[in-house]
Amino acid sequence: MYGITSYATYIPWLRLTPDTDGWNHSFQRSVANFDEDAITMGVAAGKLCLHKTDVSKIKALLFCSTSAPYAEKQNAAVIAAALNLPSHVLTVDLAGSIRSSTSAICLALDMLQATPDQSVLIIASDTRMGMARSSLDDSLGDGAAAILLGQEDPLAIIESKSSRTSILYDLWRGSSSPFVSQWEDRFVADNGIESLLIDSVQSILSAAKLNISQIYKLAINAPNLRQANRIKRLLNAADSQLNTSLLELIGNTGCSMAIMELCLALDQISEKDQYICLSCYGDGVDSFLIKSTRAYNSRGKDRKSTMLSINTGHTLGSYEEYATLKHLWQTGESVRRPDTSPPSVPAIYREQTKNIHFQGGKCDHCGYVQYPAQKICVNCQEQHPSSVVNLSSARAILFTYSMDYLAGTTDVPLVICTINFDTGGRMLCVMTDRNIEDLHVNMPLEMSFRKISEHKGVTSYSWKAMPIRLEKGEQA
Repeated sequence: MYGITSYATYIPWLRLTPDTDGWNHSFQRSVANFDEDAITMGVAAGKLCLHKTDVSKIKALLFCSTSAPYAEKQNAAVIAAALNLPSHVLTVDLAGSIRSSTSAICLALDMLQATPDQSVLIIASDTRMGMARSSLDDSLGDGAAAILLGQEDPLAIIESKSSRTSILYDLWRGSSSPFVSQWEDRFVADNGIESLLIDSVQSILSAAKLNISQIYKLAINAPNLRQANRIKRLLNAADSQLNTSLLELIGNTGCSMAIMELCLALDQISEKDQYICLSCYGDGVDSFLIKSTRAYNSRGKDRKSTMLSINTGHTLGSYEEYATLKHLWQTGESVRRPDTSPPSVPAIYREQTKNIHFQGGKCDHCGYVQYPAQKICVNCQEQHPSSVVNLSSARAILFTYSMDYLAGTTDVPLVICTINFDTGGRMLCVMTDRNIEDLHVNMPLEMSFRKISEHKGVTSYSWKAMPIRLEKGEQA
């Protein structure tokens, strides 16, 4: 049977917390940095999911988002290039509903029946916005999740699924608006969640001849804490069965919420043959019955858990800082700067091996690694063929750095650094997601795909360095 062979979540580094001036809430929210969007977060989740995975067996990449940067240009193609997937991989964008992530699972299962020896990568990523100081502004968080479906040694198998469709104006966003709108909460709960989601979960359990007490975890994309508690009460579920920690710690992450809940449930599996019920609501509902094949602690120690991303965040100083990152209101600049030059489309195409695929070259004569790859080795001065080296998953250490307080960046100061890769090779780049007080020579770093510039709808992407996110006391 087909199942989940790998999974991962990515939660941005920045947070709105009770310590943020002007936030005034007891819960937290994850916030994408100024150089992040749905594509960059999707790449981050996909990179973690594909760690030590043979990408040659991937048949398709399904990218799900309601906030993707491009309305007419395939976002999944950019992600596939950044993840160095083979060019024959089918790439598809799924949008228009927060249920698109679980709809992608339905499509992937149908694809795998045609080619059972291959796998399908599903990435869900969202960075949605509510109007400033609105209830949605309080509840919406940013994040991404990825799962790899196949039949080669799955961590959990998908035993059954069901889908229903219904038209209900609960959440919507017009093509000309950057903000999500919602209808009255009680109406949505009565006519959407209760009549569709609850019935779908009960039906899939009844078909499998299971009762709610036999389900180890419920992975459900509840819109907020109040509705999560209502779902738990209507299903007669125990507190331990339905996680609410994601809503409390990062907020509702849209398309990726249901997949994140699934990833968290898989992290908590303690033995084989435990059931997870995944259900995602949005203009209908998709439900799945999933059974584990092994415990979480048997899957290796090099995989990052969902809670690691949550516990390694950085608190924003003020709500105004958050509003500036999200462009919720316009702010004046103390220095008048010239308008940003538009990205060169031919240059983006010509430099994609360096900037998107992030590939260097290893001299076949002396083994010296260079980025970008050169025709003549700077070490042995010989003109020899070079082997491709993928640097996106390589780790590095900080060799030296400088801080520019006049660069005009949103994230002042701009940290420009020289890094040495553990695979060999050296690079000059920008550092992101960093605390100035923590910078030091020989600091362990990893690479992150980020926005470089945006002008007239054209976004330029490349790779930046960032400190490795570790729990307190953990070694890189």
